[in-house]
Amino acid sequence: MDPIGTTGEVGIVWVLGAILGWSWDTMILEVGRIALAIQLVLYLPRMYRLGHRDETGRWASFCHQVVQRKAYFAAAGVVALLAAWWLLGPWMDQYPYGTEDIPESLSESMSWDGLEPFFSWAGQIFRVALATEFTLLWPRAYRYFKKHDSGLWADATRRFSRNKLSLVGLFLVLLLSNTALLAPWIAPLHYTKQNFLVAWQEPSWMFPFGTDGLGRDLFSRVIYGAEISMTVGVLVQAIIFAIGVPLGALAGYAGGRVDSVIMRGVDIMSAFPGLLFIILIMSWLGAGLFNIFVAIGVTGWVGVCRLLRGQILSLKEKEFVRAAKAMGGSHLRIVVTHILPNSLTPLIVALALGIPSAIFAEAGLSFIGIGISPPTPSWGQMVGENANYIRSYWHLATFPAIMIALTMLGFQLMGDGLRDALDPKMNE
Repeated sequence: MDPIGTTGEVGIVWVLGAILGWSWDTMILEVGRIALAIQLVLYLPRMYRLGHRDETGRWASFCHQVVQRKAYFAAAGVVALLAAWWLLGPWMDQYPYGTEDIPESLSESMSWDGLEPFFSWAGQIFRVALATEFTLLWPRAYRYFKKHDSGLWADATRRFSRNKLSLVGLFLVLLLSNTALLAPWIAPLHYTKQNFLVAWQEPSWMFPFGTDGLGRDLFSRVIYGAEISMTVGVLVQAIIFAIGVPLGALAGYAGGRVDSVIMRGVDIMSAFPGLLFIILIMSWLGAGLFNIFVAIGVTGWVGVCRLLRGQILSLKEKEFVRAAKAMGGSHLRIVVTHILPNSLTPLIVALALGIPSAIFAEAGLSFIGIGISPPTPSWGQMVGENANYIRSYWHLATFPAIMIALTMLGFQLMGDGLRDALDPKMNE
């Protein structure tokens, strides 16, 4: 792609050439090679598990024969590792992976600054691995449950696949997730790249979303904003479930005074308006990504705690729980092995619907200026900073707002589909 600020003619031919060049050089020769190498390595344990299962088919029979002969399996492992090394070789030779500081000694290499290139390299592999697994998750699940067509999860998969709106939501979620994970490869420019010669440009062939007052490409900043939004949504839910699930399980299973103490704490937390409480915590902690995790996480666990407590109260008097107690099972084992697995359905739905709520909360905090600190891009921050220019430079706030709306729509459609698919009262 030509550097920004060039005066050459830019049209549809230039755009097609740039897209084809990016697709081949970046997505195939770089990301594609990394993804293929990762899949080759990950397929070894999959082949081992498949070889020990009693399944029919040519591939299952082949895996069984390879696993039974240790020499064949070792040879397959060596071939897979050599192929992965060959695929990753041209990319690994680009050491130090985006930095110019090469450690000169072993002691310097073992310092944090010396290990930073390695963590950058490992982080990029992890990004591609997650994006690949997310992309292949639904086809693998559909193929597996099509073959094993009995049980709650098989029925739920079929019901979900028949809901067209749910599939649209799943597609949007996968698209946004992969955009966030592969942002360094997808974005044409870094989000801090400035060029005052092209400032305040409206959408064009060279800049699909236009540029801001500093000449930064808005399309690149929106892509990197997806990284922030998805990170907030996932990690905030991890904090919420880490707090809400143990407390809800303890309150529901123990009962008595323990339940009363925990639920009084829940009532106290519920007495505060959620958004105002988050703003209060952010005003105390200050702006920043980590502080957003803390502020939203410590105020959002109440709903999960109440939900799981209600599920456990309805399950702990069931016959299978009484049977587990009669057989001498410990309280922890009963909760973890028997009760929690039967409470997964509402928790999965709460997780799917909680991610967009966390993303919207982060967007609201960034909109009022106490969220993500500049120059790190956030959709809410971009909308808040450019809302005053909506009449003259409409694109600066419109495209980030559209991305927030699409994210909310995708997760809501997918969450509604999961709720309907996992409902045992739904008929075929």
